Amino acid sequence: MLVRADDASVDFVIADDGQGFDVARATGGDGFGLTTMRERTESVRGRLCLESRPGEGTRVTVHLPRTAPARSRVEELTA
Repeated sequence: MLVRADDASVDFVIADDGQGFDVARATGGDGFGLTTMRERTESVRGRLCLESRPGEGTRVTVHLPRTAPARSRVEELTA
C-alpha cells in the first residue's frame, strides 16, 4: 500500500501481483465489493480507479479530496 498526499488530495494505492482479472468483463456482483467502494468514494467527491490484467495482478487507487463536501442544510422542525 502506498499513500500519496498534497494540500488538495490524498491517494491510497493498493497493488498486488496476484492472478488479476479482465476489467472489461467484470460486472457488479463479482464479489469484489468494488461497486460499494466506488459509491462511497464518489459520495465524498473522490474517485476510484481500477487497473487489472489476468496473470499480472491488480491495482486500486482511491483518490480523495482533502476538503469535505458541503453538507446539506438541515432545518430543525418544532412541533
